[in-house]
Parts: sequence; C-alpha cells; structure tokens
Amino acid sequence: MVSPAAKHRGLTFWPWTYRSQDLFINAYLLGTNGLTTDYNHWASAWASSISPTQTEYQLAVGESKELTAQIETLIVK
Repeated sequence: MVSPAAKHRGLTFWPWTYRSQDLFINAYLLGTNGLTTDYNHWASAWASSISPTQTEYQLAVGESKELTAQIETLIVK
C-alpha cells in the first residue's frame, strides 16, 4: 500500500485485479485509491456517502429523537 507520506505528495495506488475478497477489503481499509476486481458485487452495498434528511434538531434535556439519513452506495444498479 502507499504510505501516508506518498499520498501527501500526490502519489496514488490503483492495483488490479483482486480475486480474493479478504485482500480486496483489506486494501480498501488501508486507503487504496482504486481497486479493480472481477467481482464488483463485493463493494456494491458499501456506503459512499451519507446525508442527513434533516440538518438540525431541537431537543429538550433527556429527550430522544430518531434520526434518518440518505445513504448512497458505491455502485449504482
């Protein structure tokens, strides 16, 4: 994997082709810039962004509130 110092200097790392799901997930968690695999479904449900449906809430002390959000996945089906 590319070190944080290398990333800071603008170096990117785009390995391919992952055929082991464990190695694929590990590379993703280590911050690899891009991953190529024949099995894109491995990441199809991973969240790429999350946005709140409401940005502010007013709560009294001890009050609880259910929060909702919109989640987008990495792969659009």
